[in-house]
Amino acid sequence: MRTTVLAIALIAGSLVAPVLAQNIPAGEAAIQLRAKDLIGREVYSSDGAAIGEIEDLVLDPDTGRVVSAVLQVRQGMGFDGRYLALPVEHLRLGARQQRLPADLTREQFRTLPGIRYRD
Repeated sequence: MRTTVLAIALIAGSLVAPVLAQNIPAGEAAIQLRAKDLIGREVYSSDGAAIGEIEDLVLDPDTGRVVSAVLQVRQGMGFDGRYLALPVEHLRLGARQQRLPADLTREQFRTLPGIRYRD
């Protein structure tokens, strides 16, 4: 993923992003979440492992949609404290708990490429 896309990742913490707008039946309202409600939340694998914390969100500059969540991966998980760009379709969004589940196992997370990220 290009560094320039990461640079436009978040707009002042007040972004209201239609992160679940895909595949919504006609007549139903899209679920919308604020970026500040996602940033800082812990992401867990489908097998219950704590993977890391959402540091930022990445927007597609052409559509304005959130496409990825930048995760700061926990040390000791075999990730070397790096960052990952997790496509948002792997997150189970909408829950109001601090633990944000993903549909990937710990081993599937390990196959994702690391990214360079600067806050």
